[in-house]
Amino acid sequence: MEISVCLEVGLQATGAFVPDCPGCWTFGRTRKRAMEKVKTCIIEWFEWLRNHGERVPEIGFKPKIRVAEMITVDYDPAEAGKPEPLFWSEVLPVEKEEIERTIRLMDYSRNDLLSLVSKLTQERLDWRPLGEPRTIRNCLEHIAWVEPWYISRLNIELPKDYPKDVFKLLDYTRHIVNECLRNFPQVK
Repeated sequence: MEISVCLEVGLQATGAFVPDCPGCWTFGRTRKRAMEKVKTCIIEWFEWLRNHGERVPEIGFKPKIRVAEMITVDYDPAEAGKPEPLFWSEVLPVEKEEIERTIRLMDYSRNDLLSLVSKLTQERLDWRPLGEPRTIRNCLEHIAWVEPWYISRLNIELPKDYPKDVFKLLDYTRHIVNECLRNFPQVK
């Protein structure tokens, strides 16, 4: 089994994105390092799916990968807030099964996240690791806000009022995204 990888090559880093494994991506300071790291990410992604009861092919300890597309950019792909490239796999028509799979994978990742943080005290949520710019709460708020931000790129009008509590915000924005995805125009 050969797995396609898309590369976003910048001056200071390279991003590696796996179109057939939604959410599977990594960065490396060099193109070679990104290619090494993406193999590990792919193995972990398949293991994550197995842990959620999904049937996936066996890929072994050294998945065979190929660069399907490479985009050279003038920014650092590893930096937050950068522009997002548009790869070939992101312009193909979306089918109902893909949307259902995406929602299922999003549910797995959200449940995993909540199992890690839902029991944290307010004090722990506001803890910031030394030398890091964000607290745990800031990271959760970022996750909550980024999902509808991506939906807004589709010129979909979003609500203006959002809950203040970070866990209610996570639920609310995920609900918005799921509704948009479920009502996405279907390919005929």
